[in-house]
Amino acid sequence: RLKTGLPSFIVIRWVAMNRRGHQGRVDANQGEIKQAFESLGCTAVSLASVGDGCPDLAVGVGGHTYLIEVKSGPSAKLTPAEKRFVDNWRGQWCRIDDVRDVVAFVGLWRKA
Repeated sequence: RLKTGLPSFIVIRWVAMNRRGHQGRVDANQGEIKQAFESLGCTAVSLASVGDGCPDLAVGVGGHTYLIEVKSGPSAKLTPAEKRFVDNWRGQWCRIDDVRDVVAFVGLWRKA
């Protein structure tokens, strides 16, 4: 667990964003992750067209908006562009690897 008390698969960073640019690609499990958020009453929109390391989804849950980086499993690494984005982002960011992560993430907000 992180010092925030959140499970380790949820990483929240507060830093400043300074890059924009190239269009990104859509991860194979992004549609499934987006549908899982929506089925749990969240709003979700793809940010894949932003590219240059921007996370894959913007998700609204519990009155908060999170940028969500979708990965295909715990061993999948962030690209250099994604690392730069995270290092410079001042808002809330989270990595989600599968639907179980979605359920746990949304569950944390429902308990709060």
